[in-house]
Amino acid sequence: MKTTSSKSAQPWKDLFAPSKNPNSSLEFFQPLLVDGVPRTKPPPEVAAKGAEEWENSIVAFLIGKKLPGNNVKGVLERKWSQVRHFSFHVVRNGVFLVKFTNGQARDWVLENGPWDIWGYHLAVRKWSKDMVLALEDCKSIPIWVKLTRVPVQYWTKLGLSYIVCVLGKPLHMDANTTKRYALSFARVCIDMEATSSFPDNIILELDDGSTTTIGVSIHGGLPHVLYAKFLIIQIRPVQEQPGGNGCLNRWYWHRESRMMWKAGLR
Repeated sequence: MKTTSSKSAQPWKDLFAPSKNPNSSLEFFQPLLVDGVPRTKPPPEVAAKGAEEWENSIVAFLIGKKLPGNNVKGVLERKWSQVRHFSFHVVRNGVFLVKFTNGQARDWVLENGPWDIWGYHLAVRKWSKDMVLALEDCKSIPIWVKLTRVPVQYWTKLGLSYIVCVLGKPLHMDANTTKRYALSFARVCIDMEATSSFPDNIILELDDGSTTTIGVSIHGGLPHVLYAKFLIIQIRPVQEQPGGNGCLNRWYWHRESRMMWKAGLR
C-alpha cells in the first residue's frame, strides 16, 4: 500500500519567493569589466561601514581540538558570564568570531585570559579587517607570559613593554598586573612569531649599566616551547600522510607529540 507523506514537498516557486524578512533583500550593482573579466569594486564606505559592525569583536582560535560551535559557545557563555551578552559566529573549524555589545566587554575578555575549552588553549585577539581568519595561515599567536624578579621601577606600562619586546609584540597586561595588587610576578599577553624561540629568561640592562635577569615562562600550563611552533604540528593535514582524507591525522599527531616529549621540547 502506497503511503503519502504528511508533509507535502515545498513547491518550486516557494524556493525563490521573496523573503518576509526585510533585512534579507539585496541590491544589484553593475560590475566593472577589466580586460574582459567582470570585477566588483565597492566604494570605500562599504568596507568601512561593515567594519563598524565588528569593531567590538574578537577572533578565537581553538588550538589542538575540533569541537562543534555549540559546545564552544556553551563553555564561553559560562566563563564569560560577566560580560552578559555576545553573539557567537563560526568562521571555520577551530576559528570563531565573537561580537560584544561594547569595547569594555571585549577588553575584559582580552585582559582576563588565558582561556581554554575543556583544557584546550583558546587564543583570542582583537579583530581587525586585515586579520587572517584561518588557523593554518597564522604566522603568530597570542600567548600569556609570566615574568618574575621584575625590578619595581620597571613595573610600569612602559617598563614592562620594553621587557617583553624581547619575546614579541606586547599586547596588554592582566588586571592584577595593571593594578599592581601583588609584585611577585607580572602577567602579560604578547604576540609571538611562529619562528621565534622561547628563552628561559630575559636580560635587562639597568640605568647604571649593570644587568639583571628576569624570569619568564608561558603562563597557564602550556608547554615550555613556543606554542606557535607546537601549533604547526597540530594543524598538519592528513593529505601529507599516506591514505589521507583531508582531516587531522590523530595517530600522526600523537606520534609527533611523543617525539617532542622525548626531545625535551614539551
